[in-house]
Amino acid sequence: FTKLYESAKVKPDNSLVTYFVKLNEENVVKYTNEEIVSLLTVLFMAALETSKDTISVVLLKVMQDKSLSDFIINATDKEINVLVEELFRIASPLQYTVRTAFEDFNLDGQIFPKGTRLFLCLASANRDEEVFEKADSIIPDRSFNPHLSFGMGTHACLGARIARIELRTWLKPLTIFLRNYQLTDAKPEWQKTIFMRGLKSANVTLI
Repeated sequence: FTKLYESAKVKPDNSLVTYFVKLNEENVVKYTNEEIVSLLTVLFMAALETSKDTISVVLLKVMQDKSLSDFIINATDKEINVLVEELFRIASPLQYTVRTAFEDFNLDGQIFPKGTRLFLCLASANRDEEVFEKADSIIPDRSFNPHLSFGMGTHACLGARIARIELRTWLKPLTIFLRNYQLTDAKPEWQKTIFMRGLKSANVTLI
């Protein structure tokens, strides 16, 4: 993204990168080059990586649990919407997020000075047993589900609405399609990443 940003300064085009260059040059936004590159990276991850990883984890769960598959196929639109939130909680495609303290603050007696970088584990929060009953299980009709898969507050995910629409739309059709397949005995392979969680591969066979 750094190379794309520098290139857009020299050879502008109709891309989003050039749009950011223009905004910065016109002082519409006042970001450093590093901040612009960081923003472009996050937008790319939000638009592609998280959706891809969520889909991979959810489809694996569906293939591992026939009762979940049955529930999805017979579910109403309302039931699908409730289940989707539970699947986002379990999948937690963005495992961690990073925040920087802009001022000193005290958290339960622990002082964090201004400038402290905090690595916050969203996946752990989504499995908090003090918040979620049977936190490691998929409860299709879970009524209370304050998951943090999209973050919250001013830094909430820009693509949350799109992500929800995507999962609500394809969940039932793909589940029906996958009933023709089953997982083999080979263990699924996971991506070797820290911040993201997604499936790299899984072997299936036609029934």
